Amino acid sequence: MNMEKLTDKSREALINAQQSAMDRGNPEIKSLHLLNALMKDDTSLVPSILKKCAVNCDLFRNKLDEQLARLPQISDRSNFQPAMSGELAAVLNHAEKSASEMGDEYTSVEHLLLGIAGFGKEAAE
Repeated sequence: MNMEKLTDKSREALINAQQSAMDRGNPEIKSLHLLNALMKDDTSLVPSILKKCAVNCDLFRNKLDEQLARLPQISDRSNFQPAMSGELAAVLNHAEKSASEMGDEYTSVEHLLLGIAGFGKEAAE
C-alpha cells in the first residue's frame, strides 16, 4: 500500500483505526478498527453508502462495537504500539487495486469499503 496514494480522509481513517486499537489494547489493527473509524466519521461517505444499501447504521455500529470488544487485549500498555494485521494489509492492497482498476489516482474511503467487503474477514462477519 502506497500511503502517498491515500486521500486525506483515508489516511485519517487509518490513523483513527490505529488509535482505536491502541485505546482498546488490541495488539493488531484489524479491518474492524478501520470500518469502525469510517463509520464514526460523520463526514465520511461510508455511512451514507450503507444507508443507500438499506443498512441500519446505528445497529451496524452496535454490532461493530460488540465485535471490537471480543478482540484480544494486552494488559501492559506501556510502550504499546499495535501492528497492522495481515488481514488489514490485504484490505488495503485490495482497496488500492480497486482504485487503480477504476482509473482513480488516489485510494478513497469508498475503495477502503470495497477492500473491507472483499477481504475484511472479521468485518464481514
